[in-house]
Amino acid sequence: MRVLTALLLLVLAACQPAATTPSPTAAPSPTAAAASDAPEGWDCDLPDHLAATTDRAQIHDVRIGPRGSGPTGYDRIVFEFEGDGIPEVDLREGTPPFTQDPSGLPLEVAGTAWLVLVLHGGTAVTPEGEQTYDGPTEFAVNFPAVLEMKQAGDFEAVSEWVIGLRVPACHALSVRESPTRLLVDVQHPQG
Repeated sequence: MRVLTALLLLVLAACQPAATTPSPTAAPSPTAAAASDAPEGWDCDLPDHLAATTDRAQIHDVRIGPRGSGPTGYDRIVFEFEGDGIPEVDLREGTPPFTQDPSGLPLEVAGTAWLVLVLHGGTAVTPEGEQTYDGPTEFAVNFPAVLEMKQAGDFEAVSEWVIGLRVPACHALSVRESPTRLLVDVQHPQG
């Protein structure tokens, strides 16, 4: 009887899923594609500028997400445009109070430091008044570097966005093709 009980316990144990203990160092890591797409260097000085490669760039999509972790991590903001070319890009330090353009109404953006991104000739409204992007214009994300991002306005083919940061951070501006994208990378806090 004891042998039969022992065999039954062994069979039951074999049918149970193996217990797994997560590794204490297990953390999200960038994929190989994400790692190869990382910024080449960080710029800690503002303002920053990219020259336009087209007169008008229609915004097709806006998205934001964290990439990597630890000392090499950063939050990436992506503006995707229809067709080829980017608008003139200005990135500067922001100081509240912020206002909505053209109404002048107050715009609250979470953070202790802010970036203001202005796309001269970058817009989600065609000359005929059609929307090319109707997605979110407010992102409350609470990522390691970026806490929140809101559109301050899109008026007369100038789009302005306020980016609320956890702490002041270095950044990198870059452009990718196929499809045309402006990347605004914000370095995760160090230490």
